[in-house]
Amino acid sequence: MIILVAMLTVAFFIIVTGVMLGLRTWVREEAKVEERLLAPDTHTLSYEVPNGQDPTMFRAALAEAHFTSISLDDAGTEQLTIACEEQDRSQVRDVLEHAHAAGARPEHSVRRVRFSDEA
Repeated sequence: MIILVAMLTVAFFIIVTGVMLGLRTWVREEAKVEERLLAPDTHTLSYEVPNGQDPTMFRAALAEAHFTSISLDDAGTEQLTIACEEQDRSQVRDVLEHAHAAGARPEHSVRRVRFSDEA
């Protein structure tokens, strides 16, 4: 009985340590991505996520299309910063519009995506 309790205790600590190391690695990778996207030499687009929409949905769609993005909270407004070249702007717009249409609720109308640098 004592051996079983000891084995379970050791297994618990191994699992907890593994989870902690995994989270630590994930946080460091996200910090590297954020640092790269916020660097002045990286061409990015900024998109304001509509109120009531989940930025994760847009980030997943962008990742599937091989675009890197981060979500930032700008005074209560979710902003996506997306790394892409200028010639990829229309492709990013299409990805965001498709993601918006796929996740739109009846109270949210599907609208044309506008980036922060557009009038």
